[in-house]
Amino acid sequence: MDPRQDAKEVKDWKTQTLPDLQVEARTENRTIFYADESSFLLNPHFQGTYWPKNESFQLHNWDKQFQTYGVCGAISEQGDWIYQHQEKSFKGEDMVRFLKQLTDKIPEKITLIWDGASIHHCKKVKAFLETLPKGRLKVVRQPAYSPALNASEQVWNYLKNVSLRNRVFKNIEALKKELSKALEKFEQQSKLITQFFKHPEVAFY
Repeated sequence: MDPRQDAKEVKDWKTQTLPDLQVEARTENRTIFYADESSFLLNPHFQGTYWPKNESFQLHNWDKQFQTYGVCGAISEQGDWIYQHQEKSFKGEDMVRFLKQLTDKIPEKITLIWDGASIHHCKKVKAFLETLPKGRLKVVRQPAYSPALNASEQVWNYLKNVSLRNRVFKNIEALKKELSKALEKFEQQSKLITQFFKHPEVAFY
């Protein structure tokens, strides 16, 4: 547990706030989405590998600059996966583009849960939300320093530690190519996505 986390706020989220959002979603025919961004490195996410005994492990393509490639995505309990990816860092205008994509693809009213990152609640995002019909997209901020409450955290864990496990990439283009394949394949795994909502820490009962 992050020491900066407010234990009472987390408890209230699990026992009151989130259940109320679920009731509201059923009553108003809303779809609940969890969203977040994550960075992918050229360097691998090691899960274990083989190497000659008594020889030092070496990785010749280790990226000392720690270059990254970003993905922004949202998942629903129904198994939807809406995402965007890019080489540059995500900014307010990118969040607006992502929210437009989300509302274009999902015709129902949406409740979107994500963290308090500044780009999630910046002026550009607020201005875009004001252009939508009332109730079309309800944005809810989850408790601070509590990433485990967000079901989309399971997406990043899967992509990094299953889809791209032990993969080494020479450059950003190579990473982009393989990550794009993984993202497209993940889009077809709706049953797996629904399981992420059942993670104990998410508390989506």
